[in-house]
Formats: sequence, structure tokens, C-alpha cells
Amino acid sequence: VPMDTEMRRLEVALQPDRARYSPGDEVSLDVSVTGTDGAPVPASVLLAAVDAAVVGLQGGGVGDAFRSSLYASVGAGVVCTYASHQVPLGTPGAEGGGGGDGRGDFRDVVLFQEIRTGADGRGSVRFTLPDNLTSWAVTALALGDDLRAGTGLGEVPVGIPLFVDLTMNREYLVDDRVTIRLRAFGEGLDADAPVAFEVSSESLLSDPIRIEGVAFEGVDVPLPALVEGRHEIRVTATSGEMFDALVRPMTVLPSRLVAAETQTTELAAGDSLPVPDSVDRPAELV
Repeated sequence: VPMDTEMRRLEVALQPDRARYSPGDEVSLDVSVTGTDGAPVPASVLLAAVDAAVVGLQGGGVGDAFRSSLYASVGAGVVCTYASHQVPLGTPGAEGGGGGDGRGDFRDVVLFQEIRTGADGRGSVRFTLPDNLTSWAVTALALGDDLRAGTGLGEVPVGIPLFVDLTMNREYLVDDRVTIRLRAFGEGLDADAPVAFEVSSESLLSDPIRIEGVAFEGVDVPLPALVEGRHEIRVTATSGEMFDALVRPMTVLPSRLVAAETQTTELAAGDSLPVPDSVDRPAELV
């Protein structure tokens, strides 16, 4: 007998306290859990807020997988059966079924927390946003004391009128000659709006690099000779009264050689030198 899982479905609603947020804002998220009859249900709710781009790459949301896993069929526990007579075969039929200092804090997950709704089916959670300019997909998995279950999906959009984008690798060699690219985007910018960029680094640049550009177009900035070590590159963009700052790490290595390997082989007269298949460049014999 297939189980009608809709009879045990919970409705989960998520409501943020604002329609839009800026990086670093605090979010207050209200949670409401009700049954199919609309009555409030006390439940344990697992909340997760993940970058919407990551959720999209994974197929988007949890769908009904939570309840499908919870109400999965289990074995009847029958080890074996025996029939003394052949069971008469019936006619075939249809199968049945069932159902400030700069933005530098970037993360893919900003919330993973369990809360408990009260007798009124309501609960809330507060969390602080990092510096990502994205929409956060909030998923909720609710489980009542009577094993009724449901899922909910909400969104916390984050944006600012102007934001600066930096195209740069995280790692370079000390002999590399590096040029970074800057762009300014945002709903507050008009096409061809003038933008003033500034690049600074306490450990890499003696003086800030200032350059002018226009909105939505790339500006190339060559950096001076690199110095081995870990550095922070700070980039600002200003257009009118709008401003944004971005901080990105950079590591400069002397070489990409991780380890040197030495192999010793004793050779007798007439022996040939064994060369591993992995050697694809000239070898040094000592």
C-alpha cells in the first residue's frame, strides 16, 4: 500500500525583514511552519543560507528530496516465502504508484543552524552577511514531533549601487610581470559615467596607483616588480558620491618547485641506468 505523503506535508514560509541588503548587514529571518490545514505546528527547522550561484550549479533547491528520503520504503522483514501450489496468473494491469576597510570576507555558506518553532509555529534567526554581492538562497527543512515534514525556500538579495571588480590571480611567481584589470559595475552607474580607481598595498606598493576610467569598461593596471611573500591588494572605485573598496590576497612564490627527489642506484659493469617513466626532461647524473 503506497503512502500518501501529502497527508504529512508541512508548509514552511521564510520572510526576511527587508527586501534588499548591503554587504555586512544583519538579517532577521522569520520562519513559519503550518500543516496542510493551516494550523501552526511546533517543529525543528534546519536553516541554511548558500550563495544562489552555488545552489544553481547543484540543480537548485532541495525540492521534495527531504520528504522522499524520510518516507522511503523499507523492507517487510520477510526472509523467504514458500508456495505449495502454483499461484494462478492474472491478467496484466497498470502498476500502482506513490508520490569601510574594503570588502574581503567572501564565503559560499553564511548560515547553517537549527531552530525550534513555538506552539504558534513561528521562530526566527539572525545572521550577518559577508561581503559577497549575490543573492543568498535560504533553504529550510522542517520536522514536526509527529514526523510530519516539509521544506521551504527563501531569498536574501544583496547589492550596492556601485561595486568594483578585480581580475587577478591569487598566486604569482616573483619573476612574473603582472597586470590587473579593474571594472566598476552597479545599478547606480550610468553608461560612460566617470570612475576613479585607486590601487594600494602596504607591502607591495610604495605609493597608491590612481587611474581614471568609465563605468562597465575594463582598466588595465600594471604592477611593479613583485616581492616574495603574502600581500593584500586594496582597490577602491569612486563615482560621484558612490564608493566601494575591495581587498584581495596575493601570494608571491620564488618557485613552483614543491620538493626535490633523489634516487640512488648501485650499478655493476654492463648495467643500464633505470629511468622512471615519469621523467620527461633532462636528468642530472652525479
